[in-house]
Amino acid sequence: IGFGYTFNQWLRADITLDGFNADFNGSVASTDPCEAPVPEPGTTCRTTGTGSASTLSLMANGYVDLGTYAGFTPYVGAGAGMSRVKWGGFSENTYCVDGSATCAAALLGTTPHSGKTDYRFTYAFMAGLAYDISPNLKLDVGYKYTHVAGGDMFDWDAASATAGATGTQGRDDGFSSQEVRVGLRYELW
Repeated sequence: IGFGYTFNQWLRADITLDGFNADFNGSVASTDPCEAPVPEPGTTCRTTGTGSASTLSLMANGYVDLGTYAGFTPYVGAGAGMSRVKWGGFSENTYCVDGSATCAAALLGTTPHSGKTDYRFTYAFMAGLAYDISPNLKLDVGYKYTHVAGGDMFDWDAASATAGATGTQGRDDGFSSQEVRVGLRYELW
């Protein structure tokens, strides 16, 4: 959703509010022997993690309309703003792999982590084509690239925090999205 102002036939700006949800799945392997419950020679550990994040972005955007031809107006634009990124709970599963039969692919444990919420710089680039349905209503078809900066994902698990771990355990590198959007723009006057 957005609200904007047209300065002249070439320049316009708007403020938009939009969001998305993202799922995270990852894994990491270690060459150290797994402890199941004591170190098992010839084994390694594999850890998988899952989580989800929701993002709400407030952006200020500027556009250059490149002229109107038979009711069609191509444009380019760019924007900057802030995003509130809220990570839900993060679950970490550790498996013992390789080596002894008592350890092969055994789930050693699941460790829950509480998610973090932070505010991050966000930028976007847009290009598209608007069509005049009426003098005040336009059909807008466009491409949008958005990048949300990296930040905190999750805290230390309860056992690590009790043992003295502080701060954030996990961070993400940010989010990038490429979208094709179809929408309507209505000019009040």
